[in-house]
Amino acid sequence: MAKAPRTDSIRISTALVLGLGRYGEAVCRELKALGVSVLAVDQAPARVDALSDTLSRVIVGDFTNPELLEQVGADDFDLVVVATSGDLGANILVTSHLLQMATGQLWVKAATDQHEVILQQLGVEHIVHPARDMGRRSAHRMVSLARDWMSLGAGAAAVTMAAPDMLLERSAPEARLEKTYGVTVVARLPLNSDRWENVTHTSTFAARDTILVMGSERDLERFATLT
Repeated sequence: MAKAPRTDSIRISTALVLGLGRYGEAVCRELKALGVSVLAVDQAPARVDALSDTLSRVIVGDFTNPELLEQVGADDFDLVVVATSGDLGANILVTSHLLQMATGQLWVKAATDQHEVILQQLGVEHIVHPARDMGRRSAHRMVSLARDWMSLGAGAAAVTMAAPDMLLERSAPEARLEKTYGVTVVARLPLNSDRWENVTHTSTFAARDTILVMGSERDLERFATLT
């Protein structure tokens, strides 16, 4: 039986990233930029060499081998990311090993919806689906006012979008957003500003404001198509 993952701290200072494809490389670079100490592992020497000047610790190895996971101390990291999904068997195998080791936060990349179901059945709490999520974001930007879209899980989402015409020179209560559309505007970014402002019941909105809205995915899809 898999051990329960550690939840003693939410502070992430160390991370182990397994797989250095485009997604894994991007995760490594962003984690380093956030001040996290990263150890990356990949079976391809060329991928390791490509990051050797960026990361202080990047090694060639077969991370599906439980002995390697033990050697690098996978259970000592605050965060472990399985960033490869091209080989479904390898992804599931290494995930199973990591669950047995009771690592810190475990995030696993899924390639398909069926793959995601398998990971859920294994007991993985944090699953990322980059291709699907990017497709959703792109589609929302193509057909609505949405500029970025983030799924929050459990049917909820957050979206940044241009303020629709029906909100201009009005406050959110005046526009009856929550009652009519089921969404909440939590912040606004005025034109030519680089600072978000919290939205209160007296806040009004101007043309070309960017707003941050939260709600259910269905309600946000409807709201983001307003003009």
